[in-house]
Amino acid sequence: AVRVYTSPASVRLLREDGFYDRLERAGARLEKSFAAAAKKAGKKVTVQRVGSMMTPYFREGAVRRWEDAAQSDTAAFGRWHSAMLENGVHWPPAQFEAGFLSAAHDEDVLAVTEAAFEASLASV
Repeated sequence: AVRVYTSPASVRLLREDGFYDRLERAGARLEKSFAAAAKKAGKKVTVQRVGSMMTPYFREGAVRRWEDAAQSDTAAFGRWHSAMLENGVHWPPAQFEAGFLSAAHDEDVLAVTEAAFEASLASV
């Protein structure tokens, strides 16, 4: 059997009123700002999001199955990812992985991520 240990502080945080609502709002904010930045830059990017998990796919149209995801421009994602690192944001390194938001992603971190996303699109 696998045992998962969670600290009492983590459990208290997860039980706070509005905790998951805050994650949902943060996820929706990034999804909206990523999509707006891509549109402004004229880049083909689809942001797929569920709650606080999201992935920008470098392609047009919704990603609903593997065949959709496989049509993504992984080379563009790689250039974008390198630029994100240069802009101080550590996004998951593969096109087919999701980024996860947490309680540590406050207003300042979200603003830095939005700015890095927009700036990094120039590399695509």
